[in-house]
Amino acid sequence: MKDIDWEKLLGVASHKIKGPLASMKAIVLLDSRKVKDVKLKEDLLKIEERIDKSNKAADELFALLSLKMLRPQFSYEVFDFDKFVVDLISNNKLEERVEVTGETEKEVIHDREKLEEIILSVIRKELIVSKKISINMKSDKKIITVRIKINGNKIDGREENNMFKLNSGLDDDPLDVSLYMATEIIKKQGGRVWIKMDDGKLTNFLFNLPIKAKHPQV
Repeated sequence: MKDIDWEKLLGVASHKIKGPLASMKAIVLLDSRKVKDVKLKEDLLKIEERIDKSNKAADELFALLSLKMLRPQFSYEVFDFDKFVVDLISNNKLEERVEVTGETEKEVIHDREKLEEIILSVIRKELIVSKKISINMKSDKKIITVRIKINGNKIDGREENNMFKLNSGLDDDPLDVSLYMATEIIKKQGGRVWIKMDDGKLTNFLFNLPIKAKHPQV
């Protein structure tokens, strides 16, 4: 197994899967422009949506496999966490939908780019079910804690237990990989992820991180 060129193998596998998906989408798009039957056009649009979801799932799956197989490099730097979060929301033009409260007053040692990917993946996941969310930050001497408050849908115990696992079944996507990857990276940095419920509804998504990142063992 050590002699396998995982990067090359994943590249070939990605091409083999995503190539046919691209061809199918092109055919569906051409056919949808030709047909006049309303019902058939609606069916073709549904097929196109499924192809897009499968394509997204493939991208996320290969990203996950890369995380596991290729041992990505982490680039640590010192930065102001509060400013980092505020700038992240501003740069992605999310001010109208995401409110930031609280402060940590801490400089942290983390991989800024990967931390940005983690927070954005969680925010975008929650904005699917909430028109507006709030992010609250606080800290103690060693830990920063981030609480994302949402107006979540009601979920049952099985879904709650499977929130951070693959094939969770919480939405229509084949894999909820982005949330899973974010959770795994937080754990590998020495942090923790959990949720809070209120009357069966998911109301808070929380994670904490040490101020100084733990060297990841991917």
